[in-house]
Amino acid sequence: MTKLSRDDMDAGARPARSRTFDREERQRAEGTSRRRPQSVHLVDDSLREELSREERDHPPCVPLSMYNELLGSKEKYKGWFNESQAEVDNLRHYIEKNSSGSRSKNSSRPSGRDGQPEQSPSWPELQAQHKALLGHYQQTLDFLRAVNKRDLKQAEFDWAQDLGRLTETENQLKRLQEEVLTAVDRFDPNFDSKAVEKFKLLNGAVGKLSKAKELTKLVLADPLIEWDRAVLWRESFDPSLSSQKLSESEKKLLLRQGIWKWLSAKLFDRSRPFASYSGAVGELATSFPFDRLFPDHETNGNAGKWRSVTIKQLNAHPESEEDKKDLRRQLSLEFATFVHRLLLPQGTKVLIEDVERATTEKGDLSKRLDDALNHALGLSRLLMGERAAFALKSPSLRDIQFTKDEDNDYMTALGHTVGVVDGSDLENDVGGKIRLVGSPMLVKYGDAGGEKLDEETIVVRAFVLMDSSE
Repeated sequence: MTKLSRDDMDAGARPARSRTFDREERQRAEGTSRRRPQSVHLVDDSLREELSREERDHPPCVPLSMYNELLGSKEKYKGWFNESQAEVDNLRHYIEKNSSGSRSKNSSRPSGRDGQPEQSPSWPELQAQHKALLGHYQQTLDFLRAVNKRDLKQAEFDWAQDLGRLTETENQLKRLQEEVLTAVDRFDPNFDSKAVEKFKLLNGAVGKLSKAKELTKLVLADPLIEWDRAVLWRESFDPSLSSQKLSESEKKLLLRQGIWKWLSAKLFDRSRPFASYSGAVGELATSFPFDRLFPDHETNGNAGKWRSVTIKQLNAHPESEEDKKDLRRQLSLEFATFVHRLLLPQGTKVLIEDVERATTEKGDLSKRLDDALNHALGLSRLLMGERAAFALKSPSLRDIQFTKDEDNDYMTALGHTVGVVDGSDLENDVGGKIRLVGSPMLVKYGDAGGEKLDEETIVVRAFVLMDSSE
């Protein structure tokens, strides 16, 4: 055994053989550390030669795609890492500065509430704070990416502009609401008489349309059997008519009712009060979501005031004749669809294109339809401009056992009083059994100020055809 000197013992030395063993171990460890990491499957042959034979025979099983993904992630987060490292360096500098200052007698520290110097945060505490800051920083980046902003300065600038526009919009809405609620427009006391006259003119035009030969020869074969149920108002005719042979005048009265119901849905729907406007004015009018602003428009008095003020402003913008013509043409095409889908007999060979040509090209049917649409658009705009609400309705005949009294408040057998010239030739408004409804009644809800919407007034009575056999 090799003897050790006292100096060797003091230095903690070991036998010569142990030193040699340690040196070999260090060399082996240093050689290993200089090799490339084994956590990646290298595919380059020149680099693979640097590995030992055993490593070439048994390469580590890490997919190349994962390695490439890691490389991409490194570049992606390199910028964030540099910013974070700079912040760490600043924190380390702060610690070193405070640590050196604590050894100096003249160094000053901020005092806490108890008058004792505050302790500088430890390195683990600062690391925790740094980690939290990185988390907030990443959340900020994710948020900016989600709202498509480059940085916080751009986001703050854009949001400030949006806030200004929002504030201005709110102010405009408040002014509009104040104008609506404080409007004191006076209505013409003779308005109801104007509405009655326009209704009669429209009823006459609808009657002429229901007698157009191009239309009647297509749809009047067997109306109550062939027509879709949606064409007529519910309970608007005696069910026994379905098994009877109808006269031509009765078929035309049913067609008149069907046309009225179609017009009611298109131009007299109280949830769509601006349907009569065309062109740019029409686009502006339909941009107001009236049914969303006033989902309770049937009971909300402010709805009528707002609707009236809006239509008054829309009327201040004139529409061109070409725009009005385009609107009537569009409605004519929709009428053709109504005829083809709901009125024609099942299995018909008539094409929709044929019906469209008949309703839009020059001819008797097109002329009568255009005249009826022109009257309907005028009446719709007149009624929708009032604060009171108006609707076209058919009386429910079943509720009254298909009979009526003389001088009924809701119905009349005298067609000429409501614009029907092809009704029965009665001299008096008799009572008795009702066969069908020929035209609807015009109902007014509320008063001229848009109040008392639960109260209704019959402005125009419905025309009904009486059973002459009794």
